[in-house]
Amino acid sequence: MTGQHMETHKCAFSHTLLGEAFGCSRVRFVTQRDGPHATCADHDAAQRCAALFQALKTAALPVFDVPDDLAQMPHSVPVKIQFGGLLGLQQALHPELPEHVADVDALIREAETHYGGCERIPCADFTAAMTAYKVKRRGGR
Repeated sequence: MTGQHMETHKCAFSHTLLGEAFGCSRVRFVTQRDGPHATCADHDAAQRCAALFQALKTAALPVFDVPDDLAQMPHSVPVKIQFGGLLGLQQALHPELPEHVADVDALIREAETHYGGCERIPCADFTAAMTAYKVKRRGGR
């Protein structure tokens, strides 16, 4: 794409994609001064993901007993919300699938169709999956 600028948007589920634990058909990886970042190449997909992440966070923060303040929230909490929330959603729709989400965008679009919209996805049902998710430790520490 010489001479063209591809529009990208912040990825709401970036933690799940950076380590390549999960996949997404809309993800684009960019390298910035502070390291790699996952971005979304589709405006509508980015909006869907942001809405779902916000709903998952709203359901989970009281269970984690932390405020919605990045300065006070342990780093592990949004990671657990992202991984556990998507795994809980996938388990609700496809209990036979492994604990790996192959395409985050496809899962969220399927959930919207199944539940009748993003606002109707029962995020509170996934809080057990979020709190149970074990954050993987980085090697070399």
